[in-house]
Amino acid sequence: MNWISVKERLPAVGETVLIYYRYHDQQSIVTARFVNGGFIGFWDADVTHWMPLPEPPKERILEEKRKNTRLNR
Repeated sequence: MNWISVKERLPAVGETVLIYYRYHDQQSIVTARFVNGGFIGFWDADVTHWMPLPEPPKERILEEKRKNTRLNR
């Protein structure tokens, strides 16, 4: 996956994505949900790029399926 500039395209409303932002002298990569034309919790930050979240590890999915199977017996 590649970073997408917010000038090129924005995520779908309600989508949680990775964002790259700058705020004063800080910069970081975090997850955020896109709503109302911005990212929740980062209204004042300079969000420049975003990317979709990767798929979760397959081991985790299999582990959850096994756990749910055991609980439903």
